[in-house]
Amino acid sequence: MGVASLRCVAPYTRTVQARMVDGPGGLRRSIARVDDHFHGFEVILDLRLGEVVGAAASSHRHPWTTCPGALASVAALRGEPEHVARRLITSPREYTCVHVNDLVWFAARQHERRRYDVEVTPYGASLRRDGSPSFGWRLDGWRIVSPGPFEGLFVLGPEIGEALDGMDADDDLREAMRVMRRAVAVAMGYFELDWASFESAADIEWSAMAGSCHTFTEGRLRSARRLAAVPDTVLFA
Repeated sequence: MGVASLRCVAPYTRTVQARMVDGPGGLRRSIARVDDHFHGFEVILDLRLGEVVGAAASSHRHPWTTCPGALASVAALRGEPEHVARRLITSPREYTCVHVNDLVWFAARQHERRRYDVEVTPYGASLRRDGSPSFGWRLDGWRIVSPGPFEGLFVLGPEIGEALDGMDADDDLREAMRVMRRAVAVAMGYFELDWASFESAADIEWSAMAGSCHTFTEGRLRSARRLAAVPDTVLFA
């Protein structure tokens, strides 16, 4: 595994959007989309009387040749939105993709319109919701060092969830935190891996991916070829 210099890669950015539109035959269609350096996925949930009656996922950008194999997991979703999202999220990653699963969860929330923009460097992360600043963190070793209820916590650690429970956080904050933490998780690989040094997923000895990613499962790891572009080597703005 090659490790990139944390000071020579452009900031990582991610946009997550959701919207409701009218679908065919009187359906309501909930659409969620994610775009970042590696990922460009979209999920559509068709709803009738509050129930999912059709679903689909597509990709226009993905980091590995094996990623599209997870898209079919969405097609069979039917039923109450929160239930189908929960069922998909808990399914084995050999059939599903964590980013697509996130979009199913986001689409199931049925926002008329919502947009998150996240920017991450190894030294800080900021989140905007619907165009307005929401919150940000100073980071050191992927721990939050900003004063507040999360100070000293590892961004991806379970203690974050415990802190949210302790402060009786509302759904909006929990949603924003979920988006932010996923962005930081992807940013860790963006900054810490030297993407120019490997062509296959098997070249990466990074245990954090095992079991959490469709590609990093038995039977796919060695056949997966890199599609992601090497991050721009420029100093932070």
